[in-house]
Amino acid sequence: DFTDAQYADMNVTSVPLSVRWDGTCRDHFSDESALRDFYEGMRRGVALTTSALNPDQWARVMEPRLRAGRDLLVLAVSSGVSTTYQSAMIAAEELRKRETESS
Repeated sequence: DFTDAQYADMNVTSVPLSVRWDGTCRDHFSDESALRDFYEGMRRGVALTTSALNPDQWARVMEPRLRAGRDLLVLAVSSGVSTTYQSAMIAAEELRKRETESS
């Protein structure tokens, strides 16, 4: 629930899920008005669906940060309701294998 400016201030990269409702699809909520619209829709009972990142998408986000020597912390929704966590772990393992093979 942070804006782009807040993420930048914290030096944090957000890798959001795509959210679809009312015929629109949003990858993230860049400002407070977009967040307000999202929560207002939830209060009205609008049906929301999400799409998790696949392992390749995660790897494209993770790899340059790892190569730059940065640590990664993935905060994901529960693995019981989304494949977000599982996809991130698959990507991390694939990157670990690549690193081991290239050493």
